[in-house]
Amino acid sequence: MIENKNEIDDGTDEPSRPISDNMSVKVGPRMRLLSYDIGIKNMAYCFFSVSGEHLDILDWNILNLMDADVQVVYNCTCPKAQPKKSKTVLENVILCSKKAKYSYPDGSGHLCETHAKKSVNYLMPTKDISPASIKKLKVAELDAVSKKYGLSGGNSKKENVEKLLEYLSQKTLKPILVKKKKTASETDLITVGRNMTRLLDQLAHQDVTHVIIENQISTIASRMKTIQGMLAQYYIMRGIEKIEFVSSFNKLKAFVDKTVASDDQTEREKYKNRKADSVAICLRLLRENPNLEKWIPHFEKSAKKDDLADCFLQGGTYGSHLTPLPGTFQK
Repeated sequence: MIENKNEIDDGTDEPSRPISDNMSVKVGPRMRLLSYDIGIKNMAYCFFSVSGEHLDILDWNILNLMDADVQVVYNCTCPKAQPKKSKTVLENVILCSKKAKYSYPDGSGHLCETHAKKSVNYLMPTKDISPASIKKLKVAELDAVSKKYGLSGGNSKKENVEKLLEYLSQKTLKPILVKKKKTASETDLITVGRNMTRLLDQLAHQDVTHVIIENQISTIASRMKTIQGMLAQYYIMRGIEKIEFVSSFNKLKAFVDKTVASDDQTEREKYKNRKADSVAICLRLLRENPNLEKWIPHFEKSAKKDDLADCFLQGGTYGSHLTPLPGTFQK
């Protein structure tokens, strides 16, 4: 029976070693540790297997908790112009296939900027022929525009406006609108939570014994703090007993005696230097540990090396308090 509420029993008779002033952990035969670096577009995780002095990475990647932006790209369906000097008549029509910016009013095809401007039968969408502008025209101006497009006058201004708008709706090209991508700050937390659950359910993380999550400072990162809680709740509901929030400042202490940052640097500069330290130390550790070398190509080709490095070092420093890892993971 455990008398100290801060002590965790894993069913072994091995002695416990302190990992902090008020907590001790009994070292078990094997630990499967998941380490998370919190993010929305880039939430990094590293899944470790630790047994005695042997450490392996089982999985190491980035999760995007935002909805996937599926952008439909249309190509110009107009025939490609045949070279003027060519005497050969092409049997098969070759389409332009440039990126289309407009579509026909009935949606039957698409046009690039060049073909749209050259179009004889259709009008380019401009402000002066927009419905709002047409409705503001005076009677004389309305009659002039109607005559320009060969339309006969009606019995009233209202009738003339309706007739002109109907004509323009059939003759004006429609711009292809590109949907603006949502940023991480614009993505609502319900979407984030649902995507998190779906993605974590897809991961083959079997027999997880420990989950550690980078602790967020709520006063400056309230959304990140919320996501931290959502991630913890996911594993609480799946019966993982050993879940901890860990400080982001501890992961580099085991590897460098003094940080690059100095007192005269701004917070942004200090943050940038810590990120650079993290990447450099991570790469060094991968090279120095033969069983981790296979992950070097995966790490080097990643666009988010800093996030991968953070969750890796966080797990390594935490794990080194629980089991005697290789010397490179010891301070």
